[in-house]
Parts: sequence; structure tokens; C-alpha cells
Amino acid sequence: SPSTLKQKLEQTGFLVEKIYTAIGDYDYAEFITLAKREFLLNNDEGINNKINQLLEQGKGEEIRFFARKSF
Repeated sequence: SPSTLKQKLEQTGFLVEKIYTAIGDYDYAEFITLAKREFLLNNDEGINNKINQLLEQGKGEEIRFFARKSF
């Protein structure tokens, strides 16, 4: 999870500038199909809202971060 990764980076001497999740490299069309089935959503607005909600909660497909070694 983003919080665990941040904790581990900080424990090893890194300063985490930014950490977030993103949809990533997963096929977007397949992602939409799964979202419709999993969340019972049929319209684009509902799907986009759910995707944004998941990303804000740190539940995206990829964890992306910017960190630097603190001195």
C-alpha cells in the first residue's frame, strides 16, 4: 500500500516528496469493463467518479512516488 511503501522508504532514509496511485498500464477498455461489472455501473460519469474515488483512496493499480535520499 502507499502508506507501507512510504513508511519503508522513510525507515531507510528517504524523504518522500509525493506518493499516489494511478491506473497504470492496464488496458483501459478492460479496466472499464471490469469497473462496470464489479461496481454495477453503466454510465461513463459513474465509472469516472468511481475511478477517481479509488485513486483518492490510494487503491489504484500502480503506486507512484517521488523520493530523495535525506542527508
